[in-house]
Amino acid sequence: MQIDAAPPRVDGLLKPGEARTALRISATTLARWARAGTISAVTLPSGHRRYRHADITAILAGAGSGIPDHS
Repeated sequence: MQIDAAPPRVDGLLKPGEARTALRISATTLARWARAGTISAVTLPSGHRRYRHADITAILAGAGSGIPDHS
């Protein structure tokens, strides 16, 4: 499935804004999913979070059927 965000960088990670755009969810929902372990976040040495392109693609493809409603 095509992600409606910038293509992944060489490291395959997306910034939070790119992940939110692809998943069509709010910043609050993305943070809640990360805290709950619904989506894994990579924390960089700077403390910033990034999200794996493969994880987002899996969610969009339906592999993340356990994803709670984000409305």
